[in-house]
Amino acid sequence: MKTKLLVPAVLVLLGGCSPPSDGTTPTFDFATFESTQIDVRVVDESDNPVRGASVTVEDVYLRTLEEEDDARYGVYFRGVTDANGEISASVRFPGGVTQVDVIVNAAGKTGAWTDTDLRDELGFFAPSSRQTETVDASIALDVALNDR
Repeated sequence: MKTKLLVPAVLVLLGGCSPPSDGTTPTFDFATFESTQIDVRVVDESDNPVRGASVTVEDVYLRTLEEEDDARYGVYFRGVTDANGEISASVRFPGGVTQVDVIVNAAGKTGAWTDTDLRDELGFFAPSSRQTETVDASIALDVALNDR
């Protein structure tokens, strides 16, 4: 009985694999990772480069338990700015990642935050800057830091 049902089911599935009737060749694009060029420049209040600032790119911070149930958490990149206050990298993100947090930390400095309530909650332990960016072909971010 099971064999009688299995054969028609397989034939139906295979029938869906036939080439298009218009003569074109079907394509299948299965991309599990997307590469994004990330360029970050960190400067102080006088527009001087900040050498040695740590830069981290990770999943967006989620606040509620409901969001955490569906969340993934990953750190995709870590590095340090050069003498020009710059860091560049090609970073691979898993499919489905649409936004990331770019976190910059330099001792004694503070800068822009997307979520200022989170900065206030973290207080003294907050990094210098944490900004949410949309994952696209490239992310270019200038971060201006001031003395705390």
